[in-house]
Amino acid sequence: MGDDRDIKQSIAMRRILRLEGKKRIATTVHLEREIFEALKSNGFNISDLINITLEKFLRDKGLL
Repeated sequence: MGDDRDIKQSIAMRRILRLEGKKRIATTVHLEREIFEALKSNGFNISDLINITLEKFLRDKGLL
């Protein structure tokens, strides 16, 4: 994601930036401890990061 056009097309980024309301559901995921600790120690919002990453993955695979 590199410019305003990418943000406008990204579901996750529009909602993280509060351009739209979030429509999240609660679910449970299991992360590897090392990944979780790296995210937390660097101050990442895990829900935002997972949403951005999953959206990119699904778009790359042509599933979204």
